[in-house]
Amino acid sequence: MLRYRWRVQELDREPGTAAAADLAVLDIGLQNGAQHAGRLSFVDRGVSVTESIAVTDGFADEIALVWGVRGTPHHYRREDLTDVATAVSPFDAADAYKRLAGTGGTWKKAGIDPLVALTELGTAMRDSLEEPMSKGDLSSHLHGTLPPEYEVDCRPCKATHPAEMAFRMAPLFAGIELEPGTSPPVLRRIPGWPGRRRRGPADDPQAVPDHLRIIRAYLHFLGPATPADVAAYLETAATTVKKHLPKDVVEVDRAGTTALILADDVTALEAAGSPGEETVRLLSPYDLFTAAKDRALLVEKSRHKELWPVLGRPGAVAVDGEIVGTWRPTTKGTRLSLRIDSWTDTGRHRRPLEARGELLAATRGKTFAGLETP
Repeated sequence: MLRYRWRVQELDREPGTAAAADLAVLDIGLQNGAQHAGRLSFVDRGVSVTESIAVTDGFADEIALVWGVRGTPHHYRREDLTDVATAVSPFDAADAYKRLAGTGGTWKKAGIDPLVALTELGTAMRDSLEEPMSKGDLSSHLHGTLPPEYEVDCRPCKATHPAEMAFRMAPLFAGIELEPGTSPPVLRRIPGWPGRRRRGPADDPQAVPDHLRIIRAYLHFLGPATPADVAAYLETAATTVKKHLPKDVVEVDRAGTTALILADDVTALEAAGSPGEETVRLLSPYDLFTAAKDRALLVEKSRHKELWPVLGRPGAVAVDGEIVGTWRPTTKGTRLSLRIDSWTDTGRHRRPLEARGELLAATRGKTFAGLETP
């Protein structure tokens, strides 16, 4: 199963053999994070360091960065953005309340239609963005112009501003993107956002090409999976996922649990039973491979806090679909070294790890200073 995911996510490609916009995983999006996490995910799938930097360092013609699924920053093909906005839309008001987390509960008690509210908030944001604006400046600009139910009194910020999850969900529905490499993020209008698409969540999230349908994409790239896995990824209810499952799914046994995979992917799953040439990767802390919600099958439970701590998440050392340790960087001036905490004997992989370290350092504009082991 893990080797199937490894291959379908194109983690077995060698550097410089793929073009960024051609990556299949952009159907579901590549999550970005601190220290150019998204850039490393491109490199790990065969995109050259030069091109990976080019498409993640400022605005690019082929690749865009938006707040996508779960309100987190994801890279998608720019040509797909209108369909992505449709695909990540809530299926209905109940689904929207769920995805909005605490804000959803507040709005539900107040009798606010979340789909209408997201439309109004996104419209207000877009109308304010005659020029690109930082998240904080846009939040301040909107204060006092929105219904009071749309805002929260934030103790950490010592200010009143739009509810965070709503602030992240609404922009894409109104044609707003993020400027890569900015922190705090800078938002701007997506150029040429088509007038044919009304602002706000779509009426039918399934009205997109099959490969962009979010539930289908999860089953393809992270299958076999259960409805509960997909629901956890979307931060919604499993009952919602069950209502919208693709019709061409088949059941398979996943370590004693009945799980689903697309019928067209069964052959590839069976073929993954045979190991190929081992490929070593230093996965980003936010890589799609470790975003699967069946964590107990990714690594043993005793390792979960190590791989997914509350703060300061490390990257994963992986070999042909098996996670064998974690990595953390140390930077001194222009030099970057890596501390590798291995869970198994990775001695035979030292040279491949050093080669991957060279690539990782290059994505950050650093010189690789070598591996450190405890």
